[in-house]
Amino acid sequence: MSRDIRFRAWDKKLNNWIKDIQSANQASCAFIGAIEQTLIVPSSWNLMQFTGLLDKHGKEIYEGDIVKIAIIQALVIFKKGSFGVVFPEFTERIGAFNSGKIEVIGNIYENPELLTNQTFMEEK
Repeated sequence: MSRDIRFRAWDKKLNNWIKDIQSANQASCAFIGAIEQTLIVPSSWNLMQFTGLLDKHGKEIYEGDIVKIAIIQALVIFKKGSFGVVFPEFTERIGAFNSGKIEVIGNIYENPELLTNQTFMEEK
């Protein structure tokens, strides 16, 4: 089963989301080449990839989302070829997760106050 590969971007200049990268203005973003499908984005955008997973409420989970697993908050990241979460309380910072138990509670751009631990900020 293949994963739906989609992206969203945070525009640092405008402080807002570009959610549909493929439909964005051609001057801002373009796909080059039929085989490579290289994504070209402005330097003012922070690009985040869809994990292919939904949280327990059916919301899409992206890199940069802040999630709650039981009572622990974690940051969704992509590192070493896979998605994982960073837990501030654990020394092992990358871990697999079951999306059915996860709730997206914010993201690193609109809700930085949810990141109370400095280790999260290293991943930003």
